[in-house]
Amino acid sequence: MSKKVLLIEDDPFLFRVFAAHLEKEGIQTTTITDGGKALSTAKRYKPNLILLDVGLPNKDGFEILTDLKAHETTKSIPVFLVTKHGSSTDHERGVQLGAEKYFYKFESSFLTIVKEIEKRIA
Repeated sequence: MSKKVLLIEDDPFLFRVFAAHLEKEGIQTTTITDGGKALSTAKRYKPNLILLDVGLPNKDGFEILTDLKAHETTKSIPVFLVTKHGSSTDHERGVQLGAEKYFYKFESSFLTIVKEIEKRIA
């Protein structure tokens, strides 16, 4: 069974770096940059995990996470949130909404996040 991750990230540099690291580990990736397409893409792609940016156009990561956890097809997909900015309140909100992990992009290395993804979908 192939391992698949859906990257929902609007920064082209970051999604290319995440995708390159994941694909190097044999994990297929699909990337979208628009939060408005997140639920339909997740339902169609059926990823093993979603790496979700909090700050996105059209819908923020918290709204997307709420949608994902409310839908029967996507509610059991693990979601890791990533953000450039954040607070302990945002972290708590993400966890309460159903995120399994919450990473600050510039405090966590790409390799650390990739290793956490690998552990979760192994």
